[in-house]
Amino acid sequence: MIDLMRDIFKSDAGSFGFVFAVLMLIFYAIYYITKFATRIKTEHEEFSKKVDKMEGNTDKIKEDIVIIKGTVALIQRSLQNSNIIVNPYAQQHSPIRITESGHEMIKRVGLNRMIDEKWINICSYIRENLRSENPYDIQQFLMAHTAAYPERFMDKENLDKLKLLAYNEGYPLSAYLTVVAILIRDRFFSENNIDINEVDKNDPIKTRAAGEE
Repeated sequence: MIDLMRDIFKSDAGSFGFVFAVLMLIFYAIYYITKFATRIKTEHEEFSKKVDKMEGNTDKIKEDIVIIKGTVALIQRSLQNSNIIVNPYAQQHSPIRITESGHEMIKRVGLNRMIDEKWINICSYIRENLRSENPYDIQQFLMAHTAAYPERFMDKENLDKLKLLAYNEGYPLSAYLTVVAILIRDRFFSENNIDINEVDKNDPIKTRAAGEE
């Protein structure tokens, strides 16, 4: 490359040697630029793939954090004076269901109306943050997210009413939020043609136990 440039400076302008040297220099420059651009494009594509993979992992980590946060919130709210409080409004085994007392509480408090008022926002939140179409995962998602972010599923005024009710009745707020999650799950399943029985069929613990039999 240096020798080529030296030949250009030594040759007379317009001479064959000068023109030939200039053309060679242009061809070399085009080759070098093309090679460099191709290398940048390849490295950019590889970097983009790594970024996409990292973003996917980040989303998974964020979701895991929410699940952990929601689970911790449920445990904390279910403890009172170091004694575990059994939820009178919901059966604890999967698929979690509302008890007779729970249905009475729903009517008394007007939980369905509270959810109706927020339903469009609730559906948007679910679709934006749900990472799985597995019925069991949807149930766990709703349980964790209603515990971690109850304000996403209920207006502040209604949430304050639930907190006051929990205080007056002597139950943890999680007892009521679990019912909220069940109501949302059942309605979401109904609107999206998801069979509630599919929750158990996709429960990893029950699936593993069935496979070991």
